Amino acid sequence: MAIFALTACDGGADTPEARGPGGVAPDRPAPEQVVTMRGRVMQVPAAGDGTDEFFVHHEESPDWPNPDGGRGMMEMTMGFTPERGVSLETIEAGDAVEMQVAVRWANPSYMVVTEITELPIDTQFQIRGEAISTTHTADTPSTAPGTAPASQPGHHDHHDHGAHHGTHHGHHH
Repeated sequence: MAIFALTACDGGADTPEARGPGGVAPDRPAPEQVVTMRGRVMQVPAAGDGTDEFFVHHEESPDWPNPDGGRGMMEMTMGFTPERGVSLETIEAGDAVEMQVAVRWANPSYMVVTEITELPIDTQFQIRGEAISTTHTADTPSTAPGTAPASQPGHHDHHDHGAHHGTHHGHHH
């Protein structure tokens, strides 16, 4: 452990090894949860605007820890802050990303992105406005149950129409 303590002071704080539990900066208390979130980058910080917050329209997150102890967050666009040492240099609006988000509600609370990974640009997310081809198959009327086949054999009209025309009216001698 002594070696680890020394590396934090030599300017190596930008390396993941120098981060604390959950990938957060060493001076933070451990996160209560680290959640994986995926979504589309909507906005990245502009140079010189004094913030490194970026906005992502993320998928629904059933694992998201809520302050009241519940779980889950619906899909929405929200701002995220990268942890110190996490670079957004290659991230731009429109990118598909997967993030590790460290969350702590207890004081001192924080929510920081400890890891961000670019996904293929054509990744399809379960979010509004994305072209999702797999969720709308139930209402296609291709083979709806209950529609009878067109031809039903055995129901043709096979009455012999010549059988009951009284042709035999007795014999006249």
